[in-house]
Amino acid sequence: MAAPFILPAVLLALVLIVSAVFKLREPSTTADAFASLRLPTWLRTMNGPVLLPYAELVLAVALVVIPAPAYVAVTVVVALLFVAYLVVIVRALGFAERVECGCFGRLGLGEVDRRTAVRNGLLVVLALVAVGDAVAGRSVIQRLTSFGAAEWTWLLGVAVAVFLTWLVVGRAGESATRATIFDDEPRDYQRQPIPYGALVDRATGEPRELAAIGGQQPLLLVFLKTSCGACARTMEILPAWAERHPVVRTVAVPPGSGIEEVPDLGAAVTWMDDPRTTLARTFGVTYPAAVLLGVDGMLAGGPETGFDDISNLLEEISEQLAEAGLVPSEQPVTE
Repeated sequence: MAAPFILPAVLLALVLIVSAVFKLREPSTTADAFASLRLPTWLRTMNGPVLLPYAELVLAVALVVIPAPAYVAVTVVVALLFVAYLVVIVRALGFAERVECGCFGRLGLGEVDRRTAVRNGLLVVLALVAVGDAVAGRSVIQRLTSFGAAEWTWLLGVAVAVFLTWLVVGRAGESATRATIFDDEPRDYQRQPIPYGALVDRATGEPRELAAIGGQQPLLLVFLKTSCGACARTMEILPAWAERHPVVRTVAVPPGSGIEEVPDLGAAVTWMDDPRTTLARTFGVTYPAAVLLGVDGMLAGGPETGFDDISNLLEEISEQLAEAGLVPSEQPVTE
């Protein structure tokens, strides 16, 4: 039966399509991933984050419709692409800070770890099998045109298995984010007491409880990594926002402590350390994230994770302050 031999190429095409679709749905995650993975600047200058999903779609279609012998070139290019993905991930494992990668757009947004490398390694193996099949003079389109009832039944069974896997595994992750991605109905914010926690003053080295940091002001905590694409975009808008809203104490919080070099975010933003990322884990956030603490000992906003949600939180805070007459309403929220 020839049907099993097309499976590696078909799976690779499916992975490329899923990757491209989610990158196109959330273009910013790809640009952030390029920055977080510290890819060469020239890739971003040449619009690599914008072009990558279209290249993946072209390769996915080519894997299915290009016949031999041109099919050999297609599989080689696909194999080189997945090898490059693997090299980038293995390299990122050696970074001092954990890296988040939107390898599949928002669908694959998460920390890079050994499982990510294993996944990419398996994709490389599939690509090499496809190359071997191409060198032997076979292609997906040629096999499909010669399929009989048995082969089509086998292929349909594989498709059903993949679909069921997505229903069982993929939908669980989707349902967790559906409320924030697809729900346009406003929901009441459930205020909770501020958890106990402390940050370390970088100037004195002394720990300070959250209640003491804010004093009589609302306290905005923004959790940031210095090598994170979405964090970099957050740091671009934060200084101007903090300067326009002096009634809110704005504190930037890097992961852990001992990070000597942090960017200057202006006089309105203070950097304070979070030893062993205790506070970030208390709030259950990844980077970037933001949370607003009220002067009444209750959470006033957030936690919100990701550049877009942080931007929305800043806008909401600005609107509330404007309604209270604490900042001019005509001032823009972000730049």
